[in-house]
Amino acid sequence: MLLLSPWVWLLAVKRKKLLLKPRLLKLLLLKLLLLRPLTLLLRPLTLLLLRLLTLLLLRPLTLLLLRLLTLLPLLLKLRSSNSASQAIA
Repeated sequence: MLLLSPWVWLLAVKRKKLLLKPRLLKLLLLKLLLLRPLTLLLRPLTLLLLRLLTLLLLRPLTLLLLRLLTLLPLLLKLRSSNSASQAIA
């Protein structure tokens, strides 16, 4: 039950009339008041950072892979022509 969100805890306190120590209730309320706005602020920032990282890292990698894939037939052709010329000589 410790892994549940503070909202669930407060609902459990209201419904079942659980007796919580005042210190625990204060911690839960503090967690509600502090963490909720922080998560609302940080979630878009983390999504933005993830998007930027994917753009910065994955885009050059995909472009490089595309270039390699387009060059692969040429490289294979060169390799086969080199091996054919060596077989003739």
